[in-house]
Amino acid sequence: MKQKYLWPILETLGLLLVLQLIPVYIKPEWLLFNDHFILGYFGANNLAIILLVAFSYLPILLLEKSDKRIVRFSSVILLASILSNLLDRIFRGGATDYISISNWPTFNLADVLIIVAVVILGLNYLSPIKKPRS
Repeated sequence: MKQKYLWPILETLGLLLVLQLIPVYIKPEWLLFNDHFILGYFGANNLAIILLVAFSYLPILLLEKSDKRIVRFSSVILLASILSNLLDRIFRGGATDYISISNWPTFNLADVLIIVAVVILGLNYLSPIKKPRS
C-alpha cells in the first residue's frame, strides 16, 4: 500500500466509527430506520445498497487522482458517509436517522456530510484554476 493512502484510510475509518457510534448514544425512541433512499422517497433498501456501492468508487477515484488537500478532505468525508449509510442498510436494515427538523424528512449526520462533501468538491472543480505568478 502506498504511503499516501495511509492517512486517508485511517481518517475514513475514524469518521466511519464516529458516524456508526452516534446512534448508540441517542434514545432509541428518537431513532428512525429508513429503508428508502434519498430523503426517504425513492427506492428500497436493496436498490440503495447497490447505488451506495456504486457511488463509493467516486471518492476512491478522487483520492487516487488528486493531491489537493481540499479534494482529499472532501473525499474522505464522502467515503466515510457513504460507507456509514451502507453499513446501516446492510446490518440494520435501513439508514439510522435521528435528526428531525419541522416538516423536513428525518436524516442523519452522514447525510449532512455527503451534501457538504459534494458541495465542497463541486465548488473546487467549478472554481477557476489559479496560475502561479512568474
